[in-house]
Amino acid sequence: MKKVIFITTVVLFILMLFPVELPAQCAMCGASVQSSEEGAEMAAGLNTGILYLLVIPYVIFMTFAVVIFRTIRKNKKVEQTAYFQN
Repeated sequence: MKKVIFITTVVLFILMLFPVELPAQCAMCGASVQSSEEGAEMAAGLNTGILYLLVIPYVIFMTFAVVIFRTIRKNKKVEQTAYFQN
């Protein structure tokens, strides 16, 4: 199980090193922004903002998951050392 988690983490980290531009707007938002005079710049900013809003909950969740995982692992080590010392 630890090997699977480690491999998944490494793969996700490597994928995050190579950013890909994704169109994050809906069709109506894209059409209305691109029809304006400064459309290209506004569309790029809007896409970036939407992607940030998409990523932040995942970052928060992963932070909590890592903290919980480390706490559980630390508690297991303490239990094992206490068991072997008796």
